[in-house]
Amino acid sequence: GRFAENPHFAYLTVDKADLVTVADKNILRRINCETSQKKWNTKTKFDDIFSVHSCSQDWIALGEHASDCGRACLYSFSTGIQSDLVIEHEDRVRGIAFSRDNRLIATTSESGTLKIHELETGEQKWETVSDSHGAFGVDFHPDGDRIAVGCMRGVKIWSISQRKLLAAWNAHSWFVRTVQFSSDGKQLLSGSADKTTALWNLSNLDGVLRYRP
Repeated sequence: GRFAENPHFAYLTVDKADLVTVADKNILRRINCETSQKKWNTKTKFDDIFSVHSCSQDWIALGEHASDCGRACLYSFSTGIQSDLVIEHEDRVRGIAFSRDNRLIATTSESGTLKIHELETGEQKWETVSDSHGAFGVDFHPDGDRIAVGCMRGVKIWSISQRKLLAAWNAHSWFVRTVQFSSDGKQLLSGSADKTTALWNLSNLDGVLRYRP
């Protein structure tokens, strides 16, 4: 799951009793739903939390930024303590995703960079420029190898193991801020800032059904 895209407030249900919230621009806290009692409260390093969030079974990932750079930082669900893994970009982080097996984290930036890191070791597995006009939404295919990246006016599909571009499709008139593979990996949904969505058939890495909400 992902947080609602709001730079100043977001929430995620941890279990039936607790929520993790982002408040006051730079405060991350876990609270009890019934009593509003704080379980932990963490002040982030940056002045503002940009509207990019993702989560795994163990971690909350936030896109944080200052005037001169962007970073993706991870915080523990159980304690709120920040991980040693801090992923740096030259520009704002625009997308974060965890692989289905919780081994990898992918981040994209406004400058067009895609980075993939090992969660356990913090080692960078791969870095490439996905699109010179910016890289935005990102999601791992269930097979753990293919990865979709939203770009300006379309979507690109990369192979991590082969480190190459497999497909590139255009169906939008502005940047693609979100992408999501279906659970069986046979389709991909993309959503653009132009208020359109597209459903892609992945059987042969080809084909698109486009519709407007």
